[in-house]
Amino acid sequence: MIPVRLTLKNFMSYGEQPETLDFNGLHMACLSGENGNGKSALLDAITWALWGRTRAVSKSTIEDDLIHLGSDEMEVNFEFLMNEQRYRIIRKRKRGKTGDWQLAAYAGGDEWNGVAGTTARETGKQIVQILNMDFDTFLNSAYLQQGRADEFTRQTPDNRKKILSEILGLNRYDRLEEMARELMREYKSHAEQTQIEIQMLDTQIQRKTEYQSSLAETQNELDQLHLINESQEKLVNELQARIHKMESLHKQREQILEQLDRLNKDLAERRKEKQAIVQNIRNADGVILEAEPRRVDYQAVREARKRLEELEVKEKEQQKYSQDKIRLEALLAAEEQKLISERKLAEQNLLNGEKQVKKFESLQLECTELKLKLKSEFQLETAKTEAENLFIHLKRQFDALKDDNTRINSELIEKKKALEMLCQPHAACPVCERELTEEGQAALIKSQEKHKTELESTIQELRIRGIELKKSVDSAEKQLADIRKELETMMRYRQILQMREKDSQEIESAHIDLKKAESKVRELESLLKNNEFALPQRAQLITIASALKKIEPLITEIETCRRRVRQGADAEKRYIELERSASQRPELEKENLRLEGLISELEEALKKHTSVVDSLNLELAQYESVKNNYQTALKERKITLEKEKIQQNDLGGFRARLEEITQAEADRQERKSELKTLKEKQMIYNHLATAFGKKGVQALIIENSLPELENEANSLLSRISENSMCVRFDTLRAAKSTGNSIETLDIRIADDAGDRVYELFSGGEAFRINFAIRIALSRLLVNRNGSPLQTLILDEGFGSQDTRGREKLVQVLESVKDDFAKVLVITHIDEIKNSFNQRVEITKDESGSHILAL
Repeated sequence: MIPVRLTLKNFMSYGEQPETLDFNGLHMACLSGENGNGKSALLDAITWALWGRTRAVSKSTIEDDLIHLGSDEMEVNFEFLMNEQRYRIIRKRKRGKTGDWQLAAYAGGDEWNGVAGTTARETGKQIVQILNMDFDTFLNSAYLQQGRADEFTRQTPDNRKKILSEILGLNRYDRLEEMARELMREYKSHAEQTQIEIQMLDTQIQRKTEYQSSLAETQNELDQLHLINESQEKLVNELQARIHKMESLHKQREQILEQLDRLNKDLAERRKEKQAIVQNIRNADGVILEAEPRRVDYQAVREARKRLEELEVKEKEQQKYSQDKIRLEALLAAEEQKLISERKLAEQNLLNGEKQVKKFESLQLECTELKLKLKSEFQLETAKTEAENLFIHLKRQFDALKDDNTRINSELIEKKKALEMLCQPHAACPVCERELTEEGQAALIKSQEKHKTELESTIQELRIRGIELKKSVDSAEKQLADIRKELETMMRYRQILQMREKDSQEIESAHIDLKKAESKVRELESLLKNNEFALPQRAQLITIASALKKIEPLITEIETCRRRVRQGADAEKRYIELERSASQRPELEKENLRLEGLISELEEALKKHTSVVDSLNLELAQYESVKNNYQTALKERKITLEKEKIQQNDLGGFRARLEEITQAEADRQERKSELKTLKEKQMIYNHLATAFGKKGVQALIIENSLPELENEANSLLSRISENSMCVRFDTLRAAKSTGNSIETLDIRIADDAGDRVYELFSGGEAFRINFAIRIALSRLLVNRNGSPLQTLILDEGFGSQDTRGREKLVQVLESVKDDFAKVLVITHIDEIKNSFNQRVEITKDESGSHILAL
């Protein structure tokens, strides 16, 4: 990965204005600046853009801490080359939210094609796949991070082997090992399952002889049941034929009995009808004898009905006049009631008008009093402004005093911490990190003590002044509160005055409304007293009364006619009865003769059907006995059939079991062959898993790579240490308890004092060893196909070296720079940064960090 351009906005110490670091033209460059200016933040921005990880943000911490103080969002835009393809990553985050992560490939001109996944997880996997390394591999090889130069060497031997495996790309063998073990477990599981199936088939085959014997016995019993069933079936058929014949005779008898019942009912009906016809003939003869009186009464009723029809026309006119009279009287009453209601309303308006006049006079008096109270409002507003200005002035002085007190207290705490560190044995300079001499330590402690005393004195003075200012602020605040309270009272007076003036305007016309109400009351009282309302309706009532008086004599005659018609209703019925009897008398005689002949025929048919029923009863006397014998035969045959069915099922079951055993014998042979194949494949993948494992191919590759790493590290270390130090990697050592050899990855150093493990070195010597091994790891990456590395980054770490050691380290970097496209060194030491021809200076002010290429 070769960096091309990096742009930051609101990332850590970098502010709102975007800052860009262009890597074009840089080969081996120094990133310099004072501590805290934001040098390491540039590398943090790169690792955050690529993997979402920095020195401060791990998988378990939040990313909001990276956002510039006072800002709500940050953005990093990073472009890099990988395998001659240019990529761009834009990563953004808003405080408290997940953020945005974009990956695109350069397509020429201003065009970029997105290659990221649909989710952040997929985008992260895509970046790792392109770079062929993750954050931890990068941290342990290409990036010598500030304070973590020994990231590889300080690991345990097992972790060193793990990191080296990742650098060499051996994780693919881990995947192959896991795939082989998975297949081995799969074939083992299949083999175990197949073995169980074979055992189950063996158990099934063992019962073959038992099923063959049971099949023969069941077939013999079934043959005997067939013979019994044939005999029982013959008897059942004979009895069933006799029952069918008797049931046919039974149905015939039932039909004849039904016919007898119908004949008896029909005969009874005809006799009843004949009796009714004879009675009707007698009744008709009686009516015909009274023919003349009925005709006279009928004629009188017809004449009364005719006169009534003429009079009812006059009656309808009288009803219409009566309805009109009722309607007009109701209209007059409603109009009178309406005028009474209007008079009541007018009287109420008159009373309200008198009250409004009194209220208007009261409001005018109250408004005059409120205006007198509001005359002092202007003076209070002026006093309020003066009090507010005084309070703000005093409050600002008090707040500034508090800020000074907080700042000086912070400085005092820092001084106390610095004094504690300086008082410790072998204290180092807080600026250059060099160990102080006793004289220098004493002088520095004295200077810090003096400054501490001055700060404590200043804090005491600020405390006294603060107490005085607090009293003044409280007094000004109380005075302002009193004035505001009085102004609030004036505000309430003004609101009340506005309400009263508004009320006065609304009732100002009360005198005029009062006069109108008095006039309306007098007018309504005159109309009611003199009946001067609804005059057309009154005229109509007079006309209707005259018409009703003319119709009154006819009412008595109408009632007389109606009474005559009601009394003559029976005469009409008697006349109609006469007419009907005269016309029906001949027909009744004919019907009587017909019924006499029909009754004779029915009596003859009854005698014949009774004789047939008696004959059938003799034949059906044995029906119940035959039926019982038939039911007994059916039950016996059913029992035989059920036994036969059970034997048939048993016979089929035994035949099915024997067929299953035959199939099981074939399946067993097939499973035996399959089991052999599965065990062979299980063994093959077990061998492959062992070969791909840590102790197999991976161990061989590491063993073959260690000499290359060792030679490269020693080549660098000899130049740094002037041939006084040599490194060796041990992959085996004797166990303390058993003495057996165990795998490890120990780092041993040989120098003038002898052969020792790496953990016994410290300070400048340890850093030289770390530096040589880390550079060797980086060069190993370049020479291997697993993870091509084209950029080397060193973040600080030169403070522990003397002048000669620093010169050697710079020389080593010069010797390896051609192996990398970019070599970046981060330092604040002038002696180091002046050794580089290409430099990028990082500065910082109130707005944030800034990038300046020199």
